[in-house]
Amino acid sequence: MNVISRDENFSASLSLWDAISVIVGIIVGVGIYEVSPLIIGELQSTRAILLAWIFGGLVSLAGALCYAELASTYPVQGGDYYYLSRAYGPRIGFLFGWAALIIVRPGSLAAMAFPFAHYLQTIYSPLSNSRWAAQEDLIFASIAILLLTGINCLPTKSNKWALNILTALKVLGLCAIAFLILFQPAASNPSPIAPSHSSFYLPLILILFTFGGWNEIAYVASEIRESKKNIVKASIVGLGLVLCVYLLITFAFLKSLGIENASKSSAIAYDAIAQVFPDTGAKLISLLIMISTLSALNGMIFTGARISYAMGKAQPRFHALSKLSSSTKIPWVALLAQGALALLVIWCSGSFSISVVYTTAVVWLFFLATGVSLFVLRKKDSHIERPYAVSLYPYTPIVFCVTALLLIYSALQYDLYGSLLSFFILGLGMVFYQNQAEV
Repeated sequence: MNVISRDENFSASLSLWDAISVIVGIIVGVGIYEVSPLIIGELQSTRAILLAWIFGGLVSLAGALCYAELASTYPVQGGDYYYLSRAYGPRIGFLFGWAALIIVRPGSLAAMAFPFAHYLQTIYSPLSNSRWAAQEDLIFASIAILLLTGINCLPTKSNKWALNILTALKVLGLCAIAFLILFQPAASNPSPIAPSHSSFYLPLILILFTFGGWNEIAYVASEIRESKKNIVKASIVGLGLVLCVYLLITFAFLKSLGIENASKSSAIAYDAIAQVFPDTGAKLISLLIMISTLSALNGMIFTGARISYAMGKAQPRFHALSKLSSSTKIPWVALLAQGALALLVIWCSGSFSISVVYTTAVVWLFFLATGVSLFVLRKKDSHIERPYAVSLYPYTPIVFCVTALLLIYSALQYDLYGSLLSFFILGLGMVFYQNQAEV
């Protein structure tokens, strides 16, 4: 059988632990703090809340196993871009790269940078009495993007140490806070309200948003040592660790505040830790969220540039994105372009919610296409060796694809106009591709 060789432009410098850090570092960002009150308020039952998190983790694992087969079979840069191009042709691959470059990645980076700026202001606010006070959060968010983009322009060995340290601090901090809360007396909890069937869709969107990032390992497949073995291990261990942390911290929130207070909290992590350390709670939780945000931003910047790099290699008009530094082999043009677009989103939007809602339908449309590509490529590339075959095939990819359809439907129901806007921008990519083909 034939074997797809990895991209030799990148050295295999990432160990199993580095790969796990990429997954955990990206997934565990600010989502757990932002969405927990909404999920608790919708479901109103400790059992339902914890089961919803487990369900979200299992769906994410199903997707991760699908990606593990694809990434171990095709250990090249670009992830979805490569799989979609190989399965459906260059047009669909281009549309994914277009969406990632113009819509999804810049918006996601901006969304992550705003909470960092907000919590930094609770500790340090030098512009509060100046004429730049109203733009202080924009400035801090921009600094975070610029700083981490600069770090990612350094050799991968230097960047992976930053990634590992930030990830370790973040997970250990979350676990420490959870254990401190769990050892305190439980809050009084009123009788829970039975959740309605219609209330499950919004929590599902929020939970799967919070698990977002499980697919990022595919974008650096060619940089992972023993990738055919370690990609699968990293996916399972990374997601398992994230699920355990989410269950632990959610249970701690519920124990400390109770369902009613937790659902009404505008800063659930601060309110929960304040029950234990009322004086130092604010600074402690602000610091933890800043670390979480920087870790997620760092991982997203690292992997996002690899999508643009793959697109640049395949598309003549975007060839500049494939340029590598001669000394460090880093896709520096892709990094700078990604950072510039993220800064544009920050200053044009000024809002955390810029990408959470209006990009959901497009994101899950491409997840669906990638899930289906697993079936297409098994038939099309039946002669190629598959070091890992997804467990419980075909049920695992079917579950993932059905969930993707549900998320697309839910996004359209929740925000029709925002979703249509994202599809309009996607359509512009089709026009751009057609014009490029005619030149």
